[in-house]
Amino acid sequence: MVSGSLRGRNLEGMGEILGRLLHPRKAKSGLLFLVAAVHREQTLDSLNFVYILHYIKMDKIPLGLVSLIAAQLEPPLAVYATLSSQWQHAVELRTFVSIQTDSDDVEFDRFRSILAAPRRQRLLRRLLFCVQLPSPSEKRIRKLQSRREAAANSFVYTRALVALFSYLHTWELQGRAQLALEVTVSSPMDNHTSPEYGQKGEPMWKIRNQFREVSFDAEVLEKSGGIPRVPVVSAFAAGWRPGRRVDSAAMPLLVKALPNARKMDWAFYPLPQRMPRARRFERLSLANALFSITSVDMR
Repeated sequence: MVSGSLRGRNLEGMGEILGRLLHPRKAKSGLLFLVAAVHREQTLDSLNFVYILHYIKMDKIPLGLVSLIAAQLEPPLAVYATLSSQWQHAVELRTFVSIQTDSDDVEFDRFRSILAAPRRQRLLRRLLFCVQLPSPSEKRIRKLQSRREAAANSFVYTRALVALFSYLHTWELQGRAQLALEVTVSSPMDNHTSPEYGQKGEPMWKIRNQFREVSFDAEVLEKSGGIPRVPVVSAFAAGWRPGRRVDSAAMPLLVKALPNARKMDWAFYPLPQRMPRARRFERLSLANALFSITSVDMR
């Protein structure tokens, strides 16, 4: 009945009534109205909702109640963070739970600046990091990946992983590790279709890159002192999304760098059956990688 009685009133009148509803003794009634109003998009959009909340003494509302209200809101949520310190905290609880970023210098610098505060670092639970490889030239796009391209890709991949792990290494571990990290590797041209196969043909990454794996560049690792240890990561995943194939030899190095990881998901895609010798070599490399991981690394 409350929402029905307010349907024809102006925003200022609604704000005054909501202020009375959100009296500590009537906080639950006020919450029910707010949730109903937010879901009724044709009655109250996000900007009007923020306008109403400015009429309410937001600092008087318990943080738990603010968090319940914020949980019902649709993104973008940044506008709500300006209401009060409680709303900022409630919005950040949702905003910084899961983040996706990539190895582009500008994007990665932005990621580091946003998460510079330890409080926000502790909120993060899932991080998807996309390593952006250089695009092949127009001359090379219709040919198989060359050794020079593979070396350049491995150089970029190694620098990106070292930069990411160096940054996460600075995060303070409080209690149990709770960050799930997933790494993907791709190039902007990977999702383009091949002209030889028509518009609905196989993506380029399935055609020209399947015989070259991305691996760690030994020279880059030596100069950087190896991959820094990251205690805050509790789970790691790689290879499950479309993208480049990563050499199984990278697995032991990453396992050693993640001492508190309790779960690791790796996806390795075999070469075509018409290449039996290469398939056997690939399986042998994977077996050697698994063998090199000691029980101490997998504790």
